[in-house]
Amino acid sequence: MRNALLPALSAAALVASAALTLVGCESPDPVSRMDDFADRTGSVPVATADAGAADIEGLGCDPPDPTGTWFFALSANIDREAPLYFEIDITLNDDGTISTIGQPLRYDADPDGVPSDAPRTAVGDPVAASSDYGVDGSFMLTYPDVLVTGEANPLTGREIEGTVILNGRLLSEDIAAGDMSGDIVAPLVLSLQGSTFAAVRSAPEDYLSIDPVFYNDEIPHTPWGCEGSGAN
Repeated sequence: MRNALLPALSAAALVASAALTLVGCESPDPVSRMDDFADRTGSVPVATADAGAADIEGLGCDPPDPTGTWFFALSANIDREAPLYFEIDITLNDDGTISTIGQPLRYDADPDGVPSDAPRTAVGDPVAASSDYGVDGSFMLTYPDVLVTGEANPLTGREIEGTVILNGRLLSEDIAAGDMSGDIVAPLVLSLQGSTFAAVRSAPEDYLSIDPVFYNDEIPHTPWGCEGSGAN
């Protein structure tokens, strides 16, 4: 996937991620980071999937067809520089809904900075979810009872259990972004409130050429329009 598709994503976050995953710098114990975060209070509002949709009912044009394979990076609130990678196949159905199959992918490097032997390749069991698809390109995917193997968890290297909700929209033909919420129940109890995700449409053979994707908080959830998206 060419990097030209990522102008709306945070360059600073990309540099920080490269330093973390490729150099393997010494960092605080990841489990302690998770415990510290869980002890703190406060939350970040998340967008609603249908926000703004009612305002453009008569727009007279359709949002992009999301059908295809997408490379998702899920950036948890405890460490946005170490995203979990998923391959998500999306199908736009005849009734206007979307169906998805999400496949966890191996991390680039483990929590100690040791590179994976097979980064960004499938590992563990896939999960399924469906959603309405708004006239503004919005969706909300709920993956209940997700079980992510430790080989896909760059934060602790341990198995993750919980519910993941991806609430966002397409910002262009090949870029999507939004808020991630839900609850982790293992290896500890943790709310994902305030987490984010971003994605690019890509063929699996191109995953390694994609810079780690982060959601840029400066991107508004602007409804899709006939003349383009809100990512400009």
